[in-house]
Amino acid sequence: MAQAFEWAYLWRVLLMLGMNAAVAAAAWRAAQVWFARAHRSERLLAAGVLFFAQIVLVTGLLGFLGLVSLPVFAAAALALFTGSRYLKHPEKIDFDCLETGERLVETVLPPVKALLVLAGITLAAIALWGIVMHPPPGGDGYIYHLYFPATWLQQARITYVDLPYGVQAATYYPLNTELFYLWLMLPVHDDFITNAAQFPALILGAVCVFALARRARASRNGALAGACLAVLIPGFAQQAGVARVDLFFSLWFLAALYFLYAWNDDKKTAQFIMAGICWGLFLGTKSLAAPYSLLLFLPFVWFLGPQGPRRAFASAVAMGLLLIAFGGFWYIRNALITGNPFYPLQMEVGGMMIFPGAYGKDAMALFHASGASELGRITDLFLGRWLGLFLGLCWMWAGIQQLIGLITGKKNTYVYLFIVPAAVFALFWWVNPHNNLTNGRFLFPGFVAACVVAGLVVSKKRTINGQVLIWAGVAAVVAAGFRGAGQGAPASDHVFQMWRSILQSVSGRPGLLKEAAPAFLCLGAGMCLAGLAAMGWRRAKFSTVTRFSAVLLVSILFVAGLSMSWTYQRQTKYIWLAQAGVAGQSWYQLNAQTMKYYETTGQPTVVASVGNERAYALFGTRLHNRVLAVNVDSHSHWHFHDYHSHYMKHLKNGRETKVLQNERPQYHRINADCGAWMSNLESAGVQLVFSTTLSPVGMQFMEHTADGFPVEVEWMRQNPDRFRLVWSVRSPVMRRVPGTAAAPVAEAAAIYAFIPQ
Repeated sequence: MAQAFEWAYLWRVLLMLGMNAAVAAAAWRAAQVWFARAHRSERLLAAGVLFFAQIVLVTGLLGFLGLVSLPVFAAAALALFTGSRYLKHPEKIDFDCLETGERLVETVLPPVKALLVLAGITLAAIALWGIVMHPPPGGDGYIYHLYFPATWLQQARITYVDLPYGVQAATYYPLNTELFYLWLMLPVHDDFITNAAQFPALILGAVCVFALARRARASRNGALAGACLAVLIPGFAQQAGVARVDLFFSLWFLAALYFLYAWNDDKKTAQFIMAGICWGLFLGTKSLAAPYSLLLFLPFVWFLGPQGPRRAFASAVAMGLLLIAFGGFWYIRNALITGNPFYPLQMEVGGMMIFPGAYGKDAMALFHASGASELGRITDLFLGRWLGLFLGLCWMWAGIQQLIGLITGKKNTYVYLFIVPAAVFALFWWVNPHNNLTNGRFLFPGFVAACVVAGLVVSKKRTINGQVLIWAGVAAVVAAGFRGAGQGAPASDHVFQMWRSILQSVSGRPGLLKEAAPAFLCLGAGMCLAGLAAMGWRRAKFSTVTRFSAVLLVSILFVAGLSMSWTYQRQTKYIWLAQAGVAGQSWYQLNAQTMKYYETTGQPTVVASVGNERAYALFGTRLHNRVLAVNVDSHSHWHFHDYHSHYMKHLKNGRETKVLQNERPQYHRINADCGAWMSNLESAGVQLVFSTTLSPVGMQFMEHTADGFPVEVEWMRQNPDRFRLVWSVRSPVMRRVPGTAAAPVAEAAAIYAFIPQ
């Protein structure tokens, strides 16, 4: 398959880069002004935080106003860039002369150099893989992380998006990172760069680990080692190449903690504001940030103590406003519409109902693990057995040192850092309802905090004995990265797998990956040239012409690589998905058929999803389809909270108790009716109905046919005058629904054409 370069779409790539460059320049300018005399790691961290904060504010505001369009977003980026030019430029400062604690006087030890090399190799692999490839994603990305922004993009505003058959709770999640995905998807009208969207969070997380360790008086070697460990944790590397939110979740937590400490040390308003921005972004990323915020609230209150009542009250009010501005608005939206800021979670204290919701204790307990062996499996997968042991030993050793310091009367406000990893594990295990194997990513804030602690115990000595601990860390990282699949869990050696696949592609190995070779080569060459230029920039006196030529060449290589990556993904995305089994084959068929219709008529195909959780795959390569979740009763415009509120008030026959006993209560399907459903299909202009069999879990609580399809498929079979089967596929592998005596069923999918009256 020859890879044709789509020059017609080059301007979209350039516009996307231009918009992000404008916002990044504004963020860097602001960081230079407000953190001019801060050490470099803090200034870099502030610039990164401001970059994402600007995007969240602009995208959220324009989205809620119904102004989601490319000209408006581009104008907003230009306005931010222009406005930043009016900030007062700081005087030129010789940073090497400042007493910042970050002067380059400490020689980097050999094992730390080894960690830096491993971290660099890992970052290069993640960047190349995340930008170029688009293999079948994990469930959450296609269930809602990308499904929400794609729907917002098509509707040109932020709305409640009902999930077809997934966990309805996601409709009410805080969605800051999804705003960032919307920002990236709008210029190109595609998701080709979103796989790498968390890559900056990984880099900023490493910067934050370094900065916090240095503030806690770690050696430069220790801070560098801790930062490298944060990059090399298997779970972090795995998440950096997929469209999820967990690296941002950990980044904002640690960044908020850093700026709280910085504010307490330096008493600067800019640091207080940055702490509030990071904390708000943290709350706006995951619902789980609400209980985790206790670990930020405690030091904040402690730092308020010396200020006096009046100033402490003003600081608390200011912090609350920052939290609302950068993440709390999602909770306010839920409160205004549902009456519960944490909907659909039901909040009870001492048996007293605080906020009614659809998910009570019984539902939340279904996926809550209790065995200690499960926690071991989780850390083994996401952290690596030997790396986890290394970080644990560092934490214990540093904790003993801190305890001795407290006993001997040494003042150290950073002792709280040693509580954070253990507290995160405790919150994950006892407060988080989904503490099973697949959700070990909720431990990420504890992992980055543990990396900071590890940096505090690394010796400054150049002797072999002084370096033994760091060499043990290098060995632990390598051992963690080499572990393959086990215990029914995915492999953690994905960095090595990525590099192997990249090198096979570049060497011309036959197969689908071979078509990605031009993109890999262009991006790789640009990265190498940029790295060489950065290393030699201060050592060699390059002429202005040489500098301009280097920047121009790197830019050309990068833009060409992105354009070829986009072309490759558009041509191969659904070929990749087709390898994901029956569902992938049906996505491939749907995309092929609807793409022909779009190219012929210029109109989108309206697709109703039935039984398919990963409905984002139905949008098509250019988001050329409209994908809907159509209600199955007479309330065509009700959302999940409308159904829940109605049935809790009016249903008196006890059925409400039944629907509360599972994780996905089906209030919206209690009065399912074939006639009402078809009427809703017709009013929505649906042309195709895409159906798949339910998952074994879904079949436990949803009405379904004998062969595993939801009841809508039975309705279509009973009405051949209104529904025509277009395509179907069935797996030869049979599976049994757990906990039932029903006969085994096969995974299957079918596409029906809806014939309106």
